[in-house]
Amino acid sequence: MGGDGIFQVFGEDILLVKEAFLSSDPSCQHKAVPLRRIRNNASNLKEDYIEFGAAKKVLESPNEYTSHFFFCTVPVSNSFGHMVNIPYGRSYKVIYYLIPSLVVVLCMSATFSGLNLAIMSFSINDLKLIQECDTDLKNRKRAQDILRLRRNSNLVLCTIVCGNCFCNTSITILINQLGDLLEFSDYYFVELLATGLLLIFTEILPALICTKNALKFASKMQYFVIFTICITLPISFPLSKILDRALGREDADDTPVEVDSMQLDNMREEGFDEFDNFNEKMCFVRKTLELRQKKAEDVMTKIDSVTTLDSKQPVTHAFLKRVHKEGHSRLPVVENDICGVLMIKDLLLLMDDEGRGLSTDLTAGTMLCVLEKRKRHCFVMNTLPIQQFMIELQQGCTMAIVVKYMGDETEEEDEEGEYEVIGIITLEDYMEEIVGEILDEKDKVNF
Repeated sequence: MGGDGIFQVFGEDILLVKEAFLSSDPSCQHKAVPLRRIRNNASNLKEDYIEFGAAKKVLESPNEYTSHFFFCTVPVSNSFGHMVNIPYGRSYKVIYYLIPSLVVVLCMSATFSGLNLAIMSFSINDLKLIQECDTDLKNRKRAQDILRLRRNSNLVLCTIVCGNCFCNTSITILINQLGDLLEFSDYYFVELLATGLLLIFTEILPALICTKNALKFASKMQYFVIFTICITLPISFPLSKILDRALGREDADDTPVEVDSMQLDNMREEGFDEFDNFNEKMCFVRKTLELRQKKAEDVMTKIDSVTTLDSKQPVTHAFLKRVHKEGHSRLPVVENDICGVLMIKDLLLLMDDEGRGLSTDLTAGTMLCVLEKRKRHCFVMNTLPIQQFMIELQQGCTMAIVVKYMGDETEEEDEEGEYEVIGIITLEDYMEEIVGEILDEKDKVNF
């Protein structure tokens, strides 16, 4: 078969052939492609032959859904019968559509990858800090735009991932079609080219560009994200609901703003230390942040350093003078265990009794019963977070007794287990962790 759709037929008695055609079945019952006789013997050939031709467009686009045909003649010859394979023709005009489509899909894939980095790299806490504290008004507006999207974080994430997967799959298909058209569609060519394009355009470039301009890029592309959400909603919405149920929904409106030590260091590097008393204020803030990680045993006053009273201690004038001289405002009263806390201000009325002798029936335990102070203190575990202790203070607990569970560490703590008092903790202990040592009129200072 020639390149122009010409069949040259050789053989004995070939000149007896009146008609030829291509059939889709070997019995030659169906004329799929009719052939016309062009000429007989050429002058430079001694053998008898006939040339048959067919329109090239007919061969490139056969009527049957097959590319294999049988060459048939009239009259029928039983001495030969060859199956003819006619490849489909290629139209190179499609390359003008493949390459622009590949470029567009690559750009969209890079955009989705960049949006994933730009939007999801910011936590809600970071965005709220920028919105409320950044000196650049444009950055505040950009953070507000991104927060609007982060109200449905899982939906935005599913939308971006769906769009990125669609683009990456389209890139592979287009490269495969381009390889078929250019006749180098080996699997390693498609794999290497697709991997290289995806690596450069959807991983490296978005990471370089969007990490440096994440806030600006995400803010400008917010309407593109909303448009993509509308398109992919039938897929992304059910997936986002599954994530909400499995991992929880991130609420941008109710999330409180928090500052950590690293963000304070960034503020110092950005020049905020030029403001008045910045370092002193940041010192207080840093100590407050560190306080969130501390427990009761880290802040308490150890029991060895605490002055306690026996419940049978007589409340004499000499005793009151000694307590006043020591400068303590609260005294734990011990009766086997700590049974209450006696406040010095409750004993002020007894200070003017000069006639009080060395012996008296009034004891510290009696004072607790009279003043109903036995239940005005609370017990806390040594592992209690300090923030939880502040809640106890708000409920009226003036001083907490810190205890430690003495049972086996592998056993669960219970009410009947053995506990040991290891210290006390007050509001003053809490404040000293923030502002440092507090020296009041009762503290002894050596100059």
